[in-house]
Amino acid sequence: MINGKAVSAAEVFNEDIKLKSGYKYTTNAPLSSQLANLRQTKAVLDICDFKDMRVIDIGCGDGAFTVELFTKGNLRSIYGVDPAAEAINLAKTKVDHSDIKFDVQCGSRLSFGDKSFDIAQLRGVLHHADDPISILREAMRVSSMVVVVEPNGYSPFLKLIERFCKYHIEHKEKSFSPRQLRKWIISL
Repeated sequence: MINGKAVSAAEVFNEDIKLKSGYKYTTNAPLSSQLANLRQTKAVLDICDFKDMRVIDIGCGDGAFTVELFTKGNLRSIYGVDPAAEAINLAKTKVDHSDIKFDVQCGSRLSFGDKSFDIAQLRGVLHHADDPISILREAMRVSSMVVVVEPNGYSPFLKLIERFCKYHIEHKEKSFSPRQLRKWIISL
């Protein structure tokens, strides 16, 4: 909701950029979030070798994690996509390398051909999506490997804040258990 009007998650994220010049958990992140985000990046790099890979970051937001993954993972190239135009505009200001690109695209309808990328990253995007299965399907179509990072869907505390915290409600957050994610992937 913005000014009492129901809007898409992309519009809510666009509003965040306009009002706060970035996102709460990236540009404006408190130290605890910064440390948690670094742990997530390290975990992703520990389980997957990104060296010299062509990567698509679906739901890249303001590009903070896209640039971080490129830098720490020694990628060949990375292409960040997100439906929030304001976020993509901000992401483009963070780029100082020609092998990092950003574009406004919906994760469930990507403009790339089959297996255009070696790896697709979905970091913290599915819990904002109206149709997470279509995003997973597209990620699997455009890449040979998919890496998914999502909040702990087993956490009762997380379920409470999704239901009662204004920020999480506005951003349409809903967590999924690893079991649910696995079930979706197997069905595709």
